[in-house]
Order: sequence, then structure tokens, then C-alpha cells
Amino acid sequence: MITTDNGHTGRKVYHRSLLTLAVCIATAATAITARAQSTNRDNPTPLVTNVIKGAGTGAKIEYYYSFGAGPGQVVLTIDLKAKAGATQEDVELFDATGNKIFYYYPNATAKNERAIKHFMVADKQTLLLRLALDSSAGDYAVRLGGAVDLAVDKSPGPTVPNQSTDGLADLVVSQIAFDQSPSKIRVRVMNSGNGPSTVCHLALQSLTGNDPTLPTTKRVWTIEIPALEAGKGYSNVIDVSPLTQNNGPWKASVDRSNEVKESNEANNSLTYPTGDSGPVSAAGLLPDLVITKFTLRDPDTGVVAVVVKNIGQGDAGACTLRLIVWEPGQFERKDAKTVFLKVGSIAAQQSVAVRIRAGVPIINAKYSMFIDISEEVVESNENNNRAEGDAGGL
Repeated sequence: MITTDNGHTGRKVYHRSLLTLAVCIATAATAITARAQSTNRDNPTPLVTNVIKGAGTGAKIEYYYSFGAGPGQVVLTIDLKAKAGATQEDVELFDATGNKIFYYYPNATAKNERAIKHFMVADKQTLLLRLALDSSAGDYAVRLGGAVDLAVDKSPGPTVPNQSTDGLADLVVSQIAFDQSPSKIRVRVMNSGNGPSTVCHLALQSLTGNDPTLPTTKRVWTIEIPALEAGKGYSNVIDVSPLTQNNGPWKASVDRSNEVKESNEANNSLTYPTGDSGPVSAAGLLPDLVITKFTLRDPDTGVVAVVVKNIGQGDAGACTLRLIVWEPGQFERKDAKTVFLKVGSIAAQQSVAVRIRAGVPIINAKYSMFIDISEEVVESNENNNRAEGDAGGL
């Protein structure tokens, strides 16, 4: 059984919070060279390093890798950016029987986008990793941490000293969230590396500047972070009174004194908010997007009418709806067409109806819809965004 950190099991485990993939196919001993990457699903490349890094080829391409995992939590750090415009990547994991146990489909522009995902693997097993890039893909990277078991490199020739990250911790601030109290901010730290960390400290800083109208000149609050095993996390609430959550943006930095030896010393900070999404609400006031109804309106051109409802208590910003039409008999294995549609903001307890066009027939085929595929909206439930349609497919 594979379970996400929020207790979800089964197919959706692979959707969001999973492997902290930082797909970095690098150079020397820490990288997999281009010729070593398999494009054959039945003959995947055994991973001998926890980092995959590379750049898009200008054409649509798929790579396959295998690695051992479990028991325990696996962490994936995923980085992606486009050469120009926008790009989308498929990150999928399959168990030994071919069942998809995790998936994540990031979108990115010319600015690098990073996501950290993690999930639990109850038993030791060999997993298949599929990476699919489109023609607009630029630099990409996937990094595996936690309960992973990599193959031994048996290639001939001189050995380059392994400077990968085996046995080292990697502390990242994975979340800054606003608590119900206006002066309390929750921070979450993850050890996405392969080794344990020691005790260190986290500093939360208000970037509001020297505003003389504020009731205090204090701008930094510090808490202790306990030692964390690989793949483990820790969260705590910091009281920033007499300031409030509105006196941001807020920057959280873990181990800024370099008390912990890490595999990556450049990813210890997170600033929030960073865009137009606004503050993260308290759990009870978060939105929750679900697909409540869908109808295949035009099988010949693949037009599907979809109703999306925000069943949460907070308003949802704009997000992205994805539609996948699967090849007959290839459900969750090979898509005939994947398209995306931008969906506008949805107020709490309200619905919106949209139509999305695949541009290919949906006849004798299955199709899948996923709202907020790019994780643009922070939700109270991240595990109810998918719906499945069946137009007579196997």
C-alpha cells in the first residue's frame, strides 16, 4: 500500500504531495548522461544516483527509470522551466504490476517552478518512473530522497568521486500558512535528503521594511527545528505579535547558520506570498474544488461540459482544468490527446460550468478530468480533484 502524508491511498496518492522530485540529470557521477536514458518502458534505466537533470530536446520525448523504494517515505523534488512560452511535464510512478501509484503534472513558464512531493511506501519494491517532456521543455530536474534504494553502478572505466548527496540531509521550507489567529503563522520544514539532519534553527522574517507606523521594530522570529530523519517533516506556529499576517511578505529560512551539512545549501528559504494568490487561509476557510458533473457533448470533436464547484469555505482563485483522452485499451498508460483550460475564480459554495475541447474523437475510449492540475489553489482537500469518463472504452 502507498499512502500520501494526508492519508490518501490508491490512485490519487500520486497526484500532489509525493516524491520530492528534483529531476536533475546532471554531469559526472551525479548525473545520468543523455545516451544512458532509456525511452523503452520495458527496459528502464536503473538509477544509480538520486539526481536526474537535463534539458528538453525540442521534441516530445519520454524517459523511463527504475529504482527500489520502501519501506518508508519517499520524497521527490521536481524542477521545471520552459525554453519559451509554457511547458508541461508528466511525472508518473508505477508499481511492479504496472499500476500507476503516483502522478504529478507540473506546468512552467520561462521561470523555474519547483514542487516537493512525498508519499509512504509500506513494503520494499521496485518502482518505474516515467518522465514525459513536450517540445517546449527547458531545464528540468528530479531528485529522489527518503526511503529509496539505488542500484550499484557497474559501468567500466575510471570512477569520478561521488559528490551526489548520499547520506546527507536536505532541509527545505515546504510551506508558510496563516493560522486562524491574525498574528500566528505556521511554517513547515521537510528533510528531502537521504540522511538525517541535526538540530538547527528557523528564522521567520517580515519583509515589510522599516515602517515607523508599526508597533514594533522587530522583524525576525526564531524557533528550533529538531533533528529530522530523511523524508520526515516538522511544523510549528510562530506568534509574530504585535505584527499581523498582513505585515508581509514573510520569508522563512531554515539552517541559515549552516549548522547542518546538506546536499543542497541553496534551497533553505521560502517567501510567501510570492504572487497574486494572496495569503493562505486558515484550514476552515480554504476552498475545495471538485468536479460535480460532466457530460460528453460532442463525441466527434471531444467536447466535454464540466461543472466545477467550490465546496470549501474560502474563495478559490483561477486554476487549470486538464482533460486527457486515453487510447482505446490504454487507460492511464497512453494518451491520445491532453488539453488544458483556464477556469476563473469560484466563490465559496458556488459552481461554474465550462466546456473543454479535446480536438480528437472520444468514442470507445475513457477520459479523465482534473481540476487545479497545476496546484494554483491551496485547498482543504487536495485529493478530490479528479473525475473519470467512459465512452465505451476498455
